[in-house]
Amino acid sequence: MSRSILSLLFPPKCPVCRSRTKKEEVLCVKCLSEYQKEKYRPCRRCGKKSCRCTCRPTVSTPDAFGYLSVFHYDEKSPGGRLILKLKDREDQRIAAFLARDMAKSLQNGCILRSDALVTFVPRNPSAVLKQGTDQARALSQALADFCSLEQAACLKNKGSKSQKTLSAKERLENARSCYTLLKNCPDLTGRQVVLVDDIVTGGATLTVCAELLKSRGASTVICLTAGRR
Repeated sequence: MSRSILSLLFPPKCPVCRSRTKKEEVLCVKCLSEYQKEKYRPCRRCGKKSCRCTCRPTVSTPDAFGYLSVFHYDEKSPGGRLILKLKDREDQRIAAFLARDMAKSLQNGCILRSDALVTFVPRNPSAVLKQGTDQARALSQALADFCSLEQAACLKNKGSKSQKTLSAKERLENARSCYTLLKNCPDLTGRQVVLVDDIVTGGATLTVCAELLKSRGASTVICLTAGRR
């Protein structure tokens, strides 16, 4: 069946409000306008636009050069809904849409080397098994493609309890017990590494993963997320 016939039978729809969109668009005009407002909302701490904010989360580490993101996360807003949709099922259109803006935040926030490596915070294996997708992996691959960079898996998620109800100290301890380097993690000596995740909340997960990447030889770790709580 041709693509033109498929597009007639299954016209593209906005993943946020389900209204029809043009083939080359991800969000409808209304949701795109709201999404742009999210990106440019001033940070309460530094006053910069969200997509230019470099504030470190509550738990951070000097092993990370910086913490960059695109928008303030709200699960009911267009950006938040896109992340939730990506977590429910892998959607290359959503991953590419978010990755383009993540690339802009990355390029505005640091000097990106041409030999930088893109990696990601792996999702809990039970969640991947249940929902069939790892949103951070999808975002990292789309980002690497967009920036013409190498992408590789470096970290392993051994499985852990949810971070949502834990204190900052408990989150850090939980993350340390959860993440480790893969046995076949590439040698990162002297490499600039971009560590991708969907959302940063307290920063415990990114902190632990950045420390692990530095222990493998990374010269610089840049933490990059789509959303920031």
